[in-house]
Amino acid sequence: MLGMLVFGSMNTIVLKYQDNTHALGQLFTHPYLQTAIMFLGEFVCMGLFVGKTLYNRSREQKGESIPLSPGASKAVEKKMRTNINPLLLAIPATCDFCGSSLMFIALTQCAASVYQMMRGIIVVITAILAVVFLGRKQFRHHWTSLFMIVLGVVIVGWVALAYGTADAKRMAEKTGEPVGDEATTTALGIILLLISQLFAGCQFITEEKLLCNYYLDPMLVVGTEGMWGLLYYLFLLPIFQKIQCSSSLCNFGYLEDSAFAF
Repeated sequence: MLGMLVFGSMNTIVLKYQDNTHALGQLFTHPYLQTAIMFLGEFVCMGLFVGKTLYNRSREQKGESIPLSPGASKAVEKKMRTNINPLLLAIPATCDFCGSSLMFIALTQCAASVYQMMRGIIVVITAILAVVFLGRKQFRHHWTSLFMIVLGVVIVGWVALAYGTADAKRMAEKTGEPVGDEATTTALGIILLLISQLFAGCQFITEEKLLCNYYLDPMLVVGTEGMWGLLYYLFLLPIFQKIQCSSSLCNFGYLEDSAFAF
């Protein structure tokens, strides 16, 4: 979990650093390409899974025993399934595709700090969906925690919209520096971010619902979901190069210009 927090924070910082980069008078506004590259990174896990499988197979052929993790041992005892139809994993992958795309669009409209804190609402969304679709019971201390998270998210969003731009301008006047990242939070960015967390919550719930009777290698799951997300974008990115637009998310009048992004 500590590793997830560290690398997740680094991911946000690097993405926002990209978004603030200028070239030929254009900001780096390529959330779709960023999402596609993220799925490519996930798909790389499939190579690690294949390598691990081949290594274990070679050890078996040599007569060597392969130690099982505690989870794998339990799965053997319970006779859980270890193979899954990849089409089933397309369902959470589609949620991931929608949620991640909206998140990366929202990051172009939000300060990195606001973006990272507002994503805390995923805890609330997942808890509520778990009650509705998985029949989970939340107790008083759970609801108290969820209320505090909602309160925190509301405060972060309200302060960012009400004071973020004004504070950034005052700081710019004092220091002589241009208005920075604090001024980039918009209502649209926050709305897109909240919608993206609905898709992320659906992803978690569908994964738990679909995979409850399976014991799958995490690298296989991540790699397969990455494959689906990458396939979606291999289909959509060429189309996005042809769509004309005039918003702040456009590049030279088009929704996407991947060649310029590279």
